[in-house]
Amino acid sequence: MSCSDTVWELFTTKTEGGLTKNTGWMNFENLQWSVYSPNSTSWLHGAYIAVKAGGWGTLEDGVQGRIDPLCRVSQTSQCTAVQPSNPDDGKLVTLTSGTVYEVTWGENDASDASTQPDKALIRSDVGLRISGPGSGADIPAWSFDDDYLVGRCDARTTSSGNVSRGCVNHVFTPTLNLSVSTRGSSATMVAWAQTNLNWHPGKEGQGEPLHYKREYDTDRKIMCGAFVPDSTMNEALIPYNTKDSCDEYAFDASYENPANTGAIKDGAECAQLTAVQNDNTGVLAADWRDVALLGSSTGSEKCVRGHIPLFLNSAAGGDYGRLVTSARLIDNDAYWVAVNP
Repeated sequence: MSCSDTVWELFTTKTEGGLTKNTGWMNFENLQWSVYSPNSTSWLHGAYIAVKAGGWGTLEDGVQGRIDPLCRVSQTSQCTAVQPSNPDDGKLVTLTSGTVYEVTWGENDASDASTQPDKALIRSDVGLRISGPGSGADIPAWSFDDDYLVGRCDARTTSSGNVSRGCVNHVFTPTLNLSVSTRGSSATMVAWAQTNLNWHPGKEGQGEPLHYKREYDTDRKIMCGAFVPDSTMNEALIPYNTKDSCDEYAFDASYENPANTGAIKDGAECAQLTAVQNDNTGVLAADWRDVALLGSSTGSEKCVRGHIPLFLNSAAGGDYGRLVTSARLIDNDAYWVAVNP
């Protein structure tokens, strides 16, 4: 969702003898919102316009106005507006002190972002226009655009070769939630990094967000190319039908991974962790929940690399992939990472 709350003040003035003075005023509060869907290039746009009490002078009795979505009057090459829920849309209504006017439209993306895969359109000027024809000599024609809503639509080619289309509020920074109860040591490794590395990667309130990197194959080779699986761990993982794997944080599909910037030449330069079997219930995430530091750490390392059971590693990666899809992240979009019990 994108939403805004704006107060507008409408004045009338008169100039006499070279001096301009106010002859009337009234206040509007305009609350509006767009509700996007990651699976559609159509969305709902609503507005709630409240006229404040206490109009004065020429505007004491109100004013006639017209409410139009900008998708109809100025952004027609980017979006279109369809029939609203309020039949008075586009017609003159009398806005008087203490009254409220509500309207909801359906709107559709009309740009090539919804037809050309891997192209995105960012909007920062979506909203509505409030205008009036004026009334006599005292109230001239007036108009203003309330265009504080934002949004982004895109189309992308999926791994199956299909095209997925949708829209989001791209200004919002989403959060990837990793659960220790289901992701075990893979999630605990992230928590360790966010607590013990002095830059607290991806932790809201302490560090900076991570940023999605679409292409990362080379970085993965740097981080894990010389990784040697732990044979003892592999043997202990046989009952769980999985094996030791190289896990890293910040994620390889993020610009904060130091392999992306050349800040490291090998994953061995990261703080090194290993999953620890803490129980024998037969449930992988519960039994391999904890991590231990291998060697020492100064806290200044640019990354963490861990020996993590492959199933847990892949499951956490799947969570990240679902965030990319549901939040429609494009290259360099920011996101937070939160580790939950």
